[in-house]
Amino acid sequence: MKKSICALVAIIIIFSFISCRPSSKHGGSIKVAAVTVGELGGSVYADSVHANLERLAQEFTITPLFIDCGGDAETYEDKLMQAAESSDFVIAVDTQLREYVVSAAQQNPETRFIYLDGDIYGNNNIISVVFAKHEGVFLAGYIASKMSRTGKIGAVADGNLSEKDELLESYDNGAKYANPNITVMKEYANELNGLTVKDNALSLYDQGCDVVLNLAGGCQGVFDAAQETRNYAIGFGIDQRHINPDAIICSMVNQAGVSIYNIVAAYIAEGTWNGGEVWHANVKNELVDISYGEDGTVQIVADDIKDEVNELKKLLASGEVVARVHQ
Repeated sequence: MKKSICALVAIIIIFSFISCRPSSKHGGSIKVAAVTVGELGGSVYADSVHANLERLAQEFTITPLFIDCGGDAETYEDKLMQAAESSDFVIAVDTQLREYVVSAAQQNPETRFIYLDGDIYGNNNIISVVFAKHEGVFLAGYIASKMSRTGKIGAVADGNLSEKDELLESYDNGAKYANPNITVMKEYANELNGLTVKDNALSLYDQGCDVVLNLAGGCQGVFDAAQETRNYAIGFGIDQRHINPDAIICSMVNQAGVSIYNIVAAYIAEGTWNGGEVWHANVKNELVDISYGEDGTVQIVADDIKDEVNELKKLLASGEVVARVHQ
């Protein structure tokens, strides 16, 4: 009799757990759509988000959907609205979608939105994620300075990037934290295509820079120039070492996909949703970091420099070291 009662209680507990798991507003599995301005391979966030949607699909009962706008601004609003009407979660993967996220959220109050990369306050169905990219770029500057043989390093930045100045400031600060006498040079790419960005990088290498940071989106021009001149480059946003492991020594990475995974998984597993909250992804919570490539990749950055970078992360996390002067 006792065994029967225990078995019945166990069944009730299991059934209660399953029945309490969140379900789709349309019935069936939860639908998670990611809307991005650029296509896979062309956005610093798109590939990471896509990989973690697939991870969610494997670990939970969700239906993933990936929608790219192909860079066509006229489609941003419509595609975001379509995703909002048909999905339970919509991930807006690019700052250009900001104004449309707010509008779509107001018109679809039952849909949960995650916005990368910026802050949106006061909407209970929006969680936004802000990445402390300046911390990662500070570390990249430190590594570039330590790896330089000429005493000159550089960066090519998207001329239309709203935060380019603060990122370049942090890069400069990190470089000079490693070597106060380092020279840091900059080029601005007003057109994001491979040839233009490559020309910008070649100009820096021709002036004596031997390590250049790529702040020009998904363009590979910096990497092509590094290979051609037999110099080094540093990737940005995602791990880019696989593109050219002989020229790219490391990458500053924003764990965009991991942040998405954490938010959606917490909701599915625990029903947790902190709408209106702004997540700060940074070095301290390891959502901003330096990647030296996948396992098995031949390493260019020496272990002692990596050890110094790990110590520097601790100082950034504690606030003892500040990546940028103008907060």
